[in-house]
Amino acid sequence: MKKDEDMDERKKHWEQVYQTKSPEQVSWTQAVPQTSLDFIKDAAVSKKARIIDVGGGDSKLLELAGKSVKQYLIIGTFSNEGPEKCSGLPVRQYSEAALQQTLAKDFQKIKCITEDHVTPFDTMQSFTFCSFKKANTAHI
Repeated sequence: MKKDEDMDERKKHWEQVYQTKSPEQVSWTQAVPQTSLDFIKDAAVSKKARIIDVGGGDSKLLELAGKSVKQYLIIGTFSNEGPEKCSGLPVRQYSEAALQQTLAKDFQKIKCITEDHVTPFDTMQSFTFCSFKKANTAHI
């Protein structure tokens, strides 16, 4: 039951953040998400491809990706040098090696970069961005 209660509390927390703060009041706002756009372009998928941009934080996204993603996976997450919390909640940080190890069963790494994101508050947050291709699939 504790796990369900934790999930409910996180849901309430994020709903409050989104209801009470403008984009300029949260650290993840970018005028143009250029790194994500570059990774999507590099994947060379159809313009009709289904793409979802998810803030992973402390989610189960990586655990579920192997079952859900059919072709490509692009992840931007806090690096080991990034913040330990986001909007007051603890987050999980990933190095390139940690992401690769976490996804090794289902995905092959295409490329990874580390990038410093400048927040609307003029602070720096270090991110790891990686792209992966589903293992055992032909290029589509």
